[in-house]
Amino acid sequence: MIFVDPHPLKEPLLNKAIIDHSTWLDPAMPGRCICLQVAVAAKGTDLKANRFSSEHRLAGRIAKLNGEHAVVIAHDIALTTELSSRFLQYRSETKLTYNVDDVNRVQLFDTSRQTHIVLPTAIDPNPIMFDIAITYENIRRSPGDADHY
Repeated sequence: MIFVDPHPLKEPLLNKAIIDHSTWLDPAMPGRCICLQVAVAAKGTDLKANRFSSEHRLAGRIAKLNGEHAVVIAHDIALTTELSSRFLQYRSETKLTYNVDDVNRVQLFDTSRQTHIVLPTAIDPNPIMFDIAITYENIRRSPGDADHY
């Protein structure tokens, strides 16, 4: 499962436009979180949108050579206190430290997301990914750099 960060950002980064063939999902409603699940559909499975419940959306699919499809299914779930606190914890722990002489600032600030992966355990055998939004709060210069953001 992949959980997408639903929290508003205090200091969002300005990202360049992404031009591709992606299907973009609407942000989650307040108190909700978007959850993405990746599955494999057997050869010949009907993947029309009307085959899914109103809570689930087919966000994407890729045909495999054997006729199966890798599919991404999106649905909104309630943002529990535990899930919300994990997003905020992972975001607060993320720090990007850079030396101004070594990094092209445009490249550094073009990306504003990071993925936090929780590996499987005996209690939960499924890996979980958190798609975390990065803000200016996460960026710091190396000690000794004159300017600070």
